[in-house]
Amino acid sequence: MRPLSRALEGSWRAQDLGAGLWRFEADATRPAQVYLIGVSARTEAACAAQLTGLTIDWQRAGVRLTQHAPPRDEIFIARQAIVHEPLPGLYEALPLERLDPRARRFWSRVFLIVRLPGGRRLLRLLARRRR
Repeated sequence: MRPLSRALEGSWRAQDLGAGLWRFEADATRPAQVYLIGVSARTEAACAAQLTGLTIDWQRAGVRLTQHAPPRDEIFIARQAIVHEPLPGLYEALPLERLDPRARRFWSRVFLIVRLPGGRRLLRLLARRRR
């Protein structure tokens, strides 16, 4: 079985979170993050440099990460890697309910009443009265 590989370009910053956990953050134009778990001690010095890209290879025995930091690339092994890339239009394709202004006004009143002292009891009385 061929390992899964991912190349991430752009400027990256590395941050040591302690206990072998590292977070790599991309620049502001592309808000992505890579979390490495079980990073070797040899790698910690290499992670301090300004990175221009990452290549992640998931393998059976762990993760092989190549960090591109001129003048040379560093290769190291971690136990696990998680890539987090926010997708701005993720929920646009879902058939979520869209409320018209009248329905929005109704639900905002309901939530306002619930927050008042005794509001839940008042809503129960109103709901019984409608039946």
